[in-house]
Parts: sequence; C-alpha cells; structure tokens
Amino acid sequence: MNQNVNRSPYDKVYDFLLNEGPIIVQEKFTNSLYHPSEQFQTSLYEVSDKKEKVTLAKVTVPKFTDNNDFEKAVRLAKCYGLYNLAKKYTRLMRGFLFLNNYLSNHLRDMLTWREAQKILQSLDIIDKPELLKREKLSEKLFSPKYRYSTSLQEFIRVYQKDREHFCKAHSLTTFFRRVGHKVLKVASLVVYTYVLFAVLVLFSRNNIPLPFDMDKTLKDMSAIQIIEFWQRSIMLGITIFVPFKIFKWVWRGKQ
Repeated sequence: MNQNVNRSPYDKVYDFLLNEGPIIVQEKFTNSLYHPSEQFQTSLYEVSDKKEKVTLAKVTVPKFTDNNDFEKAVRLAKCYGLYNLAKKYTRLMRGFLFLNNYLSNHLRDMLTWREAQKILQSLDIIDKPELLKREKLSEKLFSPKYRYSTSLQEFIRVYQKDREHFCKAHSLTTFFRRVGHKVLKVASLVVYTYVLFAVLVLFSRNNIPLPFDMDKTLKDMSAIQIIEFWQRSIMLGITIFVPFKIFKWVWRGKQ
C-alpha cells in the first residue's frame, strides 16, 4: 500500500493503463517533436471476438518531454478517457462523436476531459471540489461555491492550456474554411460540367463525332432542352452522392 502511495502520478496512470488489457502503451521519439498538448495520442481500432467486437487502443507517448510528471499523468489519463468514451458509446452516437467536424470534435474533447478527471480522481491523483457552506445571502452571492485543492487547480491549469490549443486548431475559422473549400469544390464541379456540356454542344453543331452518338442527340436539342438536360445530370449526381455519404457515415458508426 505504501508503495502505491509513493508512486508518482504518471506511474499510477501508466500502471492503470497497463492493467487494462485492450490498451498498449508505446514510447515514440517523434511524439517529442509535437506541441505539448499533442504529444500523447490514442489510436482506436476494433477486432472481432467470437461474440462481439472489442475496442482496442494504442497509446503513444513522447520519449522525451518538457512536461512535468503531473502534466504527463493528466495527458495520459486523457488518452484513456478517449478509449473509455469509445467503449461507452456505440453505433450512431459513437459515429457522431468521432466524426471530423466542428461540433463532434469539441464535444468529443470535452467528454474526454470529463473521463480523464474521473480517472485521476479514482486514482487519488486529484481531489474532488469541496462544497463550501454558504449560509448568509452575501456569502451565496459573492463567496465561491467550491474550494479547489492544489492538485485540482493544477489539473484545471493543464485542462485550460490544452483546451486553448485545441480551440485554436479547431476554430470556427478553420471549420468555415474547410466547409467553404468543399462548397467551392462542388461549385467548381457544376461549372466544369456546364463547360463540358457547352463543348459537347459545339462539337455536335460542327459535325464533330462524339462517343455514344451524343453528337446526334445534342445537335437536335434546343438551348432550353440542353440546360434542362444539364440540370438533370447535376441532380442525378447529387441523388447518388448524398445517399452514399449517409451510408458511409452510418457504416462508420456501426464499426
């Protein structure tokens, strides 16, 4: 018992992860080159058991780091928190949480931090906030509701530091840039399709042979008919693409 008390916070979390069968912890030199908030990473994957699918995790930690022992313990606990999150939620909810979009990324990160806090509290590395008695009205209005221990304050400091870095990397600006890029790609595809149809019409009107007898079909079509045909082609592409994306999202949620 005394040995466990004297162990460092990082060793406690490290041993806890090793005792969890589906988790592998591996040191990597390349992780030492990353930002301190990104040096501890988790890779999730599944294997099929005889009866069910089992979620496994591979946690990579830096070979060398400037983080102190407590910071390392907190970030390693967050890795386990992500694994615990993947086990807790299944199918559609899990599929949504692990999508790469603005809402899913932030929700997943906040829930992972909550799991990390629970783990650290269960290992007696950080304390739970102490509820203070506030009997007078002035105390209820102006006095703090909780007292935070030094270890909990340190946890909050690491949490705020990492969340600040995460929010910069996953800001709305980045989100709108990514969405704008996709919209631009779709708009470009529509324009390119229109230009392609225009070129095919020019070829057909100048008696240039086209494959599949398209020259005969386009040559006899009016301008309105050509535009309608182009619009139907765009709608056909959308009706094929959208269900495919939905199927891909649902399939990912089931895995």
